[in-house]
Parts: sequence; C-alpha cells; structure tokens
Amino acid sequence: MKIVKILIQTVVILLLLVALVGWLLPSEMAISRKTNIDAPASQIYEVVNNLKVSQEWSPWYKIDPDSTVYIFEGPESGIGAKMSWTSNNPEIGNGSQKIIESNKPTLVKYEMTFEGFEKPSYASFIIVESGGQSQVEWNYEGDVGVNPFYHYMTLMMDGMLGPYYEQGLQDLKTMVENMPDINEESDMEMQTEMDSMTVNE
Repeated sequence: MKIVKILIQTVVILLLLVALVGWLLPSEMAISRKTNIDAPASQIYEVVNNLKVSQEWSPWYKIDPDSTVYIFEGPESGIGAKMSWTSNNPEIGNGSQKIIESNKPTLVKYEMTFEGFEKPSYASFIIVESGGQSQVEWNYEGDVGVNPFYHYMTLMMDGMLGPYYEQGLQDLKTMVENMPDINEESDMEMQTEMDSMTVNE
C-alpha cells in the first residue's frame, strides 16, 4: 500500500512539473518558408487568392482527397472567400479558412480556425517580384491558448508543419511555372481583338 501511495504521489508531482513547465513555455508559434518562382507576382497572387485553386497545390488536400468534404462560401476569390472542411482523418480534422486581406499582387492573408483550439490562426503569402522572378514567403502564426500541455506543441510545430509548407511551395512553384503567362494571354487576346477589328473594317 505504501508503494502505491508513493507511486501516486510521484505521478502527481511529475504532472505538476510538466504543467508548470508548460505554463512557462510560449503559447504563440510562427513558421516561415520561402521559395523563388519563375513567374510574375500577379500570376502567383491570382493562384493563392483563390481557395478553390488551392486544392491543386495544397499539401493537406493530398492527405485525404477522397473523404474530406469541402464547402465554399462567399466570393470565389479575394476578401470574404471562405472554405470549410470536415474529415475523419486526424491529420485533417475540421476547420475553416477565410481570406481577410488581399493586396494585389503582393499579399494574401488567411484566418483559419481548427476544431479543438479556441483561437484562430493566420497564414499569409508575401510575394516580391524582381526581374520577372518572384520570391514567395509563406508564413503561419498561431496561439494554442492557455492549456499548458498545448504549449509543448509550439516547440515541435516548425518541425511538424515545416515539411508540409516546403512541399506546398514546391507544388505551387511547379503549378505556376507550368501555367501560361497571364501577360502573354492578355497580349494574345488583345491581338485577336485587333485582328477582328481589322477584318470587320
């Protein structure tokens, strides 16, 4: 009986120590990854500013493409566009994502909510063009709340989510670099209109 009592006391003390350390750890976390894409900023902006298009490059969409249910609300792109999802896959879970800031062609910011977490998280794409090539920075900021045990997640989150961000940027790069240049398309449309006007004359 004495041994059982000592074991219980030891477990309680350990839990209290873990909780105390958790309280001292930060509740906020931040992740950032960058890549260079051989495309103008405006073309990249149009892709990340549309939540439906995100399924073509998102690393999370590939985890459970058949069972996850997506619902889209609001405009197709830009501020107010919203995507909600539900999934039985624990890697996906339930949540929503909404565009809250959209400054063409340099910035798109999302507000995200995840079931089980009391505070929203934020992700943003910052696009800087130079010489026809663009640097794309994908950032994530979140706060896991007051639960001290969740605070331990902040120490592991970069290692856990970082590879997803890197894969997502690589897939975004591949997708955009294989798209027709929107400027070339505009030039072709303009030339077609001019040719049509010439024929009509």
